[in-house]
Amino acid sequence: MLSLEPGAGSLPHQITRQLRGLIDQGRLAPGDPVPSTRALAGDLGVSRGTVVAAYTQLVGEGYLASGRGGTRVNPELPAERLRPREPRQRTPAPVRRRADLRPGIPNTEALTGTAWRAAWRAAAARPSLGYPAQGAYRLRELVAEHLRVTRSAPATAEDVLITSGARDGLRTLLGAVGPGSMVAVEDPGYPSLRAVLRDHGHRVVPVPVDAEGMEIAALEELNPQVVLVTPSHQYPLGATMSAPRRHQLLDYAARRGAIVVEDDYDSELRYVGQPHPALAGVDSRGRVATLGSFSKTVAPGLGLGFVLMPEALRARMCARATPASGMVQDAMIHFMEADGFRHHLERMRREYRRRRQVFVEVFGQRRAAPMDGGLHAVVYLEGAEQERAVVERCARRGLVVQALSEYWSSPQRSGIVLGIGAYSLDRTRELLGEVHTVIRAVESIDPRAKVEGR
Repeated sequence: MLSLEPGAGSLPHQITRQLRGLIDQGRLAPGDPVPSTRALAGDLGVSRGTVVAAYTQLVGEGYLASGRGGTRVNPELPAERLRPREPRQRTPAPVRRRADLRPGIPNTEALTGTAWRAAWRAAAARPSLGYPAQGAYRLRELVAEHLRVTRSAPATAEDVLITSGARDGLRTLLGAVGPGSMVAVEDPGYPSLRAVLRDHGHRVVPVPVDAEGMEIAALEELNPQVVLVTPSHQYPLGATMSAPRRHQLLDYAARRGAIVVEDDYDSELRYVGQPHPALAGVDSRGRVATLGSFSKTVAPGLGLGFVLMPEALRARMCARATPASGMVQDAMIHFMEADGFRHHLERMRREYRRRRQVFVEVFGQRRAAPMDGGLHAVVYLEGAEQERAVVERCARRGLVVQALSEYWSSPQRSGIVLGIGAYSLDRTRELLGEVHTVIRAVESIDPRAKVEGR
């Protein structure tokens, strides 16, 4: 808070005058510590003796007091020597956030096992010098094999681009398609994703979703260059795109020369039945790009993802890509080679299946049916007023939940979207019970409302 100026008096005098002013203005209060003479001298670029002289003067004036704990503003400084502080407008203290029940947050407690720690030790033992923009070849091999085994998507290392996450992959892909593209998105769908696309100069057009997925008839009328879909687990309603609808979408893309971007959201976290094949696995005409991320399956802070690139865009995407962290890539290579990633996925599917059952226990089968996979559930409410009341009452309890109406381009359904993955089983049961209590206080849950787990 101090600054020295040439010609403004001696250096000790400047320090004395400025510190005295800070105390008089109440910016330094009685009992506040001041920097040591050595630290302040270093900050100001002066000799320690200069600061000692200033402090000695202020001690003599009664502004400072020296003791075994260092130098402080004199705790016994009379209040009348201080100028009155500007009155501050009282604002209510914010409610402490007790739990974040927004969707998409995984449980990371189960991650820190032997294989995970060993992977990071191995990566740290030989720090990476970095990799090409497309990513480490070995990691691309492992991702390609993972997609082949779990998603029935034939892929080689050359088809895979390692990214810093799904959004980084989408940005790279859209840059390769071209600026100002028309991008069709599911309605309802990611509210934040629509904003990201617009911020990057793309025209976003919402397309309705029914029980079988995106409506192709509506898509035909719009004729976008890019179609962004979540066919394996539509977000947030949970529908799975039917086989006929998938073929209609691929036929449309081939006829119109469009690129289908398959966001493989939550596909690996399916815990009822087997994961559905990726769209890329049935695409024979090279129109599908598959976005993947380790943020839900491993940890959000990892900052690592991948794209299964269509051959037509491969060169342009690699030219626009920015390298992901070499250290993180190395750790993931070790984790996957040790089979740690596969075992972690299997364990988390079991864990999230238990949380699904907890959701059923709390809300009841009659009132809400759970998802077949993923990290969230949806409860429909009667109207916008009830939705707003539930969100606000939960917030007053320190619980953060997401309003369902935010997922449509224009609000069409009311309810809440609940994350069920972040906390332990007992804690999840407790938190869901609190939310259920809030809903019951606002309205009786509509018996016809259910979590769409189609």
